[in-house]
Amino acid sequence: MQIKKFLLLGILCTYVIFSKAQTTSSSVSGQLKSSSGEPVYAATIKLLKSSYGAISDQNGFYKVTNVKPGDYIVEIRAVGFKSQKNQLK
Repeated sequence: MQIKKFLLLGILCTYVIFSKAQTTSSSVSGQLKSSSGEPVYAATIKLLKSSYGAISDQNGFYKVTNVKPGDYIVEIRAVGFKSQKNQLK
């Protein structure tokens, strides 16, 4: 009986590992700085026509995780700055 439980547990663990290996995702990250070199904090980073996005921290760093491969337009908005849009491939 114990061997069957360990075998079942091993099969389930293998399934989880292989199912995760089939899922490809990546991330988009960077640091936002003003023209004077100061970090831009609390900026909104959005990949348009998707649900992906992030907010920059107090040092201007941001990271958008679990992004599926594809072409995106990234939009960056921050109070006191003109919004920016760029193509990501």
